[in-house]
Amino acid sequence: MAAREYSKAMIEEQETKNEELKAASEEVLSNNEELQSTNEELETAKEELQSTNEELQTLTEQQASRNVELTRINDDLSNVLDGVQIPMVMLGNDGRIRRFTPSAEKVFNILPTDVGRRIQNLKPNLDLADLQPLIARTMETLVVQDQEVRDLDGHYYAMSVRPYRTADNRIDGVLITLADIDAIRRSSEQIRHARDYANAVVETVREPLVVLDSGLRVVTANRSFYVTFQVSTEEIEKQRIFDVARGAWDIPELRKLLEQILPKNTTLNDFKLTHVFPKIGRRVLSLNARRLLHREGETAELILLAMEDLTDQESATEAAQEDEGRRISRELHDDLNQRLAMLTVELKNLEKDPLQSAESIRSHLASLGTRIERISDDVNRTAHQLHPSFLDHLGLPAALRSLCDDFSKQDKIRIDCQLQDVDGSMAPDIALCLYRVTQEALRNVARHSGASRARVSLAVAKKGIELSISDTGVGFDRELTNTRKGLGIISMEERVRLANGSLTIRTKPGAGTRIVVEIPLAASALPDESVRQISL
Repeated sequence: MAAREYSKAMIEEQETKNEELKAASEEVLSNNEELQSTNEELETAKEELQSTNEELQTLTEQQASRNVELTRINDDLSNVLDGVQIPMVMLGNDGRIRRFTPSAEKVFNILPTDVGRRIQNLKPNLDLADLQPLIARTMETLVVQDQEVRDLDGHYYAMSVRPYRTADNRIDGVLITLADIDAIRRSSEQIRHARDYANAVVETVREPLVVLDSGLRVVTANRSFYVTFQVSTEEIEKQRIFDVARGAWDIPELRKLLEQILPKNTTLNDFKLTHVFPKIGRRVLSLNARRLLHREGETAELILLAMEDLTDQESATEAAQEDEGRRISRELHDDLNQRLAMLTVELKNLEKDPLQSAESIRSHLASLGTRIERISDDVNRTAHQLHPSFLDHLGLPAALRSLCDDFSKQDKIRIDCQLQDVDGSMAPDIALCLYRVTQEALRNVARHSGASRARVSLAVAKKGIELSISDTGVGFDRELTNTRKGLGIISMEERVRLANGSLTIRTKPGAGTRIVVEIPLAASALPDESVRQISL
């Protein structure tokens, strides 16, 4: 019984131990599963750490690459700033210097050690009381402040103070730049002085001048124009030239020539205009026009139209022609007419006296024949003066020689001629001009010089055709004739001017007189159409 109980107790104890062992085994299995799960978690954590480590390595490489890029950008910026020849200073919001270009060192009186200092603590080499108000106004209004300044040496700069904006559009200070405008400023000053000088010259020019735009509207005019035509600024400016002075300039041929100046870059030369103007009456004008160079800041093309008043010269020329006509009329009436009347009387007397001997009749007839020949020569000379048509047949040299011979015979003056063959170098109207000038000059020699000898020469020079008429007479005071010109001199000057030539009179009391006419070859070769108005 005791053994049974003992055995039972042992069996229960064994079962209890088996259960405990079973529980322990289950616990071990559970722990093993937990350890296995933990190990799996550790493996996962290891993989995550490895991934994180790879990401960190990638970030490190990216950061290193960005650092290299930032270093390169910084180097590029430094090189750009060092290479920029514009003085530049960057300031922070607190007004401290962050960076500047080398060219700013002299202008702003700044050193590399001044980085971090406030700009107001420096004394720039600029004629500027204080930078601070400009900086403050820029920061306050965020508007660029521009101002023209000079350094202490008088060099001009255009200073600009602008907000310093970051990539995210924040204001992080200001940027001060100086642009060198010294050459431009001084060039502008020179242009302004030149323009003032030109305006002063234009305003003192006696001839009326008008500036037209591409639409042939009046842009401006000089004082002489307003005075000559008695108009106001309001009456002409912005008006088409053809509408000014009641359409005085509205001539189809003139309109066509003016309209071609800008498109074809042509010029208008010596266009003759005769018109009765509203306030000043009849005027004879010579018009010249050409394209103007652009003024500073302008792109529009302009035309300068100049007007020369020929009214007095035309009147003087007409008076000279009338005087010449009256002189020839007097010669015909007082001389030739009377001489012919005397011949008529003598012929009638000869007819009434049939008792005269044959010898006496022959003598009278011979005398009458000689006088008739003289009258014929005088008639030919007068006809030549009226219209020297033999110019077309004999040429200018032969015509001048004939003219000199006539004066030598009539006025007992020895005239030496040195005449080169120039007929192939000139237009007929130029030949007529030179003939008339010689005719008038020899007439003055005969009337006023008291000379017994004169000289006429004609030649082709380097610049054109040269005509010279000189005498050994009493001469005259040139200054006096400049203020009181005779009709003869006026007539000669007008003829030569219309032939695009020049006339020079060299004389002084007691030293004779020399008249020199020079006409350019280009002018002497003008076609008939171009010179149709120069014949007087």
